[in-house]
Amino acid sequence: MEVLLKRNWFNPKGSRMRVVGKGTVHTMPEEWRDVLPSTATIIEEDAPVVPLISSKEPDTFSEMNKLQGLRRESAEAIQEDATLEASKKEQSRRNRQAGAAKARAAKLQKEIDNVQVD
Repeated sequence: MEVLLKRNWFNPKGSRMRVVGKGTVHTMPEEWRDVLPSTATIIEEDAPVVPLISSKEPDTFSEMNKLQGLRRESAEAIQEDATLEASKKEQSRRNRQAGAAKARAAKLQKEIDNVQVD
């Protein structure tokens, strides 16, 4: 039987079955069906495989325009996400710089206050 494991698992023989990425498919004997981890998914051989991406070309110009619009919207969303991430990094950098400047000023003030006058 084919089993999709989501986490590393020690099988009944004591060997570790590693998982790479979001899940790895392993071939296991039927006797292990009762001892599989709760996160494991048994893959049915008879189940139809559904393609994730439609390879059908648009039949009309309006369908093509809709598809291009979706692509454009998703490209704009990706660009917007990248811009937001860059602005978050910039803000984080500015906060660190401001914190370091405050720490330097406090240290300098402490040194000035600690100077003994004879």
